[in-house]
Amino acid sequence: LTIGQEKFVVTATGRFINSGTVHFTGVTTLTNNGGMSEQVESDCTADYRNPCGNTPGTSGANIFDNSVTNTTINGNNPLRMYTATINRNIQLDNEWQIIQAFTFTTGMVTTDRTDMNHFLHFRGTSSVIAAADAKHVNGYAGWSGTGPFTLPVGDGMKYRPVGLEGNCSTVFKAAYFSGDPGLATLPAGAPFNTNNKPAGVTVSSSGYWDINGASATPITLHFDADSDLDLIASSLSQLVILGWNGTAWVSLGQTGSTGILAGSGTVTCAAGVPDGDGAYALGAQCANPVSAAIAGPALLCPGEPATLTATGGVSYAWSTGGSGATVSVSPSETT
Repeated sequence: LTIGQEKFVVTATGRFINSGTVHFTGVTTLTNNGGMSEQVESDCTADYRNPCGNTPGTSGANIFDNSVTNTTINGNNPLRMYTATINRNIQLDNEWQIIQAFTFTTGMVTTDRTDMNHFLHFRGTSSVIAAADAKHVNGYAGWSGTGPFTLPVGDGMKYRPVGLEGNCSTVFKAAYFSGDPGLATLPAGAPFNTNNKPAGVTVSSSGYWDINGASATPITLHFDADSDLDLIASSLSQLVILGWNGTAWVSLGQTGSTGILAGSGTVTCAAGVPDGDGAYALGAQCANPVSAAIAGPALLCPGEPATLTATGGVSYAWSTGGSGATVSVSPSETT
């Protein structure tokens, strides 16, 4: 079936059941106010709200080709599709449920970051195909099902997916926000002051995530070379996941990491309920924070000698070339 009209609307009393293949050619607005799914159900709309409460259909492909550049999906009721393939940009102003597979050929799915009820919702055994920097969910995506799943979220041309582990009792939602969390305006609770942190911890200023769900799950955050983690850490083992507790960042540690520090990789932390933290970020935990003290007068005149002493480190490197715990200096101007 090919739908070529510009606006396609399922009315409040209508149903659109796709058990074959539908090409949404030329459709710039898709509105579901009734029931739109991959199978006939006794109550088409009630089950949309239940993450795992039904046996879904086993067919129904939906193809959004490149005949138009953008399509808006909206309406009063969520729509559900067995599979979907996009080759255009989608503005998602509704809940869009995917049962089996979602393929990014080209284009992004963009959602309203101020309304988490507008999200791409992966259910049951669904999967994501070919998400990348230029094709992902630019906003909120969700997952309800059992086992591990990676939400294909990002911000603009930055793809930063989130790995979670579901148990079918909750809908997890997540979005990635590029930029310094200390300067953030979203989500609620922003900004997240990067100076409020444990001693020896550095918060990454490259971006942060909003993650929500009522059940415990391990969290895996992805990074790449643009995350600049090699500027705050010297090894993967120093990387940690940080959570904002409402007033400060707390370290959630790491249970494992993969990849290359100056390239792409992941960091995972132990299971926890992600409804309590306003944001998540990557950071570095220095095992032995270094503190420095000057032994001598508070004011040094030109040529006056003084000794600087560093404590708490394993090895030291001074700008003078010294490598011990102490170094002697004699400034050329009043210090």
